[in-house]
Amino acid sequence: MNQNVINILAAPAFLLFGMLIALYVKDKAQQTAEDAFSKNIKSALAVFKMELVSSLDEIYIRRGECTLMMDAQNDRIDVSSIRIAKTEARIDDFKNVIHKKG
Repeated sequence: MNQNVINILAAPAFLLFGMLIALYVKDKAQQTAEDAFSKNIKSALAVFKMELVSSLDEIYIRRGECTLMMDAQNDRIDVSSIRIAKTEARIDDFKNVIHKKG
């Protein structure tokens, strides 16, 4: 009788312990697989990005679009510099008017 009581109490405990081990192993395996998959995807995307940038650079350089884009950017910078200089000149004029009145 005593042996039957031990078996009745031990069986659910070992079953629960086995389920906990299975869940732990499953979670670890899933995390390991996700890490490996993530690493592979990141490396594949990095290679794709480098090849895409290289390809686009070659296309833009061949067509001269890089120099056109740079010239357009420089033109915008020049226009902005002129506007800033005009604004600074107006501010200086206002300061002079204020100081003359004061």
